[in-house]
Amino acid sequence: MRVRSNYWESTTARRTPPQRYVSCAIATLLVVTGVLGLFYNAGSLFAAFSGAFDQAPDIAALPHFYTAFYVMSTICIGCYLAIIAASVGLCLGSATCARLIAMVLLFEVLYFFAISSMWTLPSAGLGIGAATGIANGGLMFQFLLLMPIWIPIIFAFLGLYRDNPVVAVDEATAVIEDPRVG
Repeated sequence: MRVRSNYWESTTARRTPPQRYVSCAIATLLVVTGVLGLFYNAGSLFAAFSGAFDQAPDIAALPHFYTAFYVMSTICIGCYLAIIAASVGLCLGSATCARLIAMVLLFEVLYFFAISSMWTLPSAGLGIGAATGIANGGLMFQFLLLMPIWIPIIFAFLGLYRDNPVVAVDEATAVIEDPRVG
């Protein structure tokens, strides 16, 4: 029985078939939600740049609305791009990308708690609250599917956080331990 060794196999983890299928399915779902979030934020930024928010007198009068909106949109776009890039790496078998996805999802949850605590600010709270509803709408695709809860649990259950935990020599043969892992 000969095990092939090349650069590709040495830089990515070889996963068992259930690990591969589940990680690629989750990565596909994450890419879809990330792309939908990008489209949402692109549309809201286009509306802001075209002056659609200026036509609403309630929004135009809110303090710090535009600053909060642009900062939150930038944070959301960064989260979408990180999740899309890490999802591609997850499909390729990278344990680092699985950890990165879990960290970005955790960041998104903490980000929402931080933003909601800023709604209570006396001078800027109303503007931040209004900007939250518009700028962070793209993250709702992930939150409605409860991704920050179940994705890290499934990653841990399947052992996707570990670097090269097992090596599948052949799908028809037994799974053996990887000698490179100590």
